[in-house]
Amino acid sequence: MYIPTKLVVSDIHEIHRFIDHHGFGLIVGNGSDNDDTGAKDNVGNTLGNHKKKGIEGTHLSFILNKEEGEYGTLYCHFARINPHWASLAGEEVLVVFHGPHAYISPTWYASEPNVPTWNYTAVHVYGELTVLSDEKTLEVMEKTVKKYEPQLWDNQSVMPTAYREKLQKAVVACKITLTRVEAQYKLGQQRKEEDQQGVAEGLSQCEDLDSIGLLNFMQQTRIGMGKA
Repeated sequence: MYIPTKLVVSDIHEIHRFIDHHGFGLIVGNGSDNDDTGAKDNVGNTLGNHKKKGIEGTHLSFILNKEEGEYGTLYCHFARINPHWASLAGEEVLVVFHGPHAYISPTWYASEPNVPTWNYTAVHVYGELTVLSDEKTLEVMEKTVKKYEPQLWDNQSVMPTAYREKLQKAVVACKITLTRVEAQYKLGQQRKEEDQQGVAEGLSQCEDLDSIGLLNFMQQTRIGMGKA
C-alpha cells in the first residue's frame, strides 16, 4: 500500500502487537469458480472444480506465531466448503488488518484552510499460503479458541470431543509464512502540534464507537496527540 514516509510503522514488535489485537483480517488472492461436479468432501459438502478467476477476499480470524519465520507466521482456517482456500494453496496472498479509524472534521484544526479526512490504522502482510494436514488443523482450532476463551476448549458440556472432531472435518487450516510487512498509522502526527491537539479534542466530543476507539488508540500509542 502507499504509505507517506512520516506515517510508516517499521517496528516489527509494534506490528506484531497490532496483529495480536486486531486479528480479524481479510485474505486476498486468486479467486475460484465453484462449478458443481457433484463431488463431495468427507462431511458431505459439494465441491467444485476451483477454476481460478481474478482475485477474491475472505474474512477470517488469524493467530500469529511471532517466532516462526523472519516476520512471523499466520495461521487461520477456512470452511472446507469455501472454494477460496484451494485456489490460494501455494500462492502469494495479501492479508489486511485494520484497527481504529474515524472521520476527521476540518473544523477541529487550529490552522486554515483544511478539508475533511479519514484517519486510520492498517497493516498489510504478504506470504505464501500452505494448506495444513487434519492433525495441524485441530492444533490451529485449539490455539484459536484458547486465544479468545482459554477455558472453552476443555469444556465438555459446551464443546464435547466428539462434536469438536465432527466440526473439524468441515474446516481446512492454513499457514502463511510472512515475507513482507507494511504498516501505517495515519493519525495526523505529521501536522502541527496545535492541529493534533484540536483533533484529539474533537474526537473526545464524539459519541460514535469509531471515534472513541481511534482516540483511545492515539492515547495508548501517544501518536497524533501533540505535546501535552
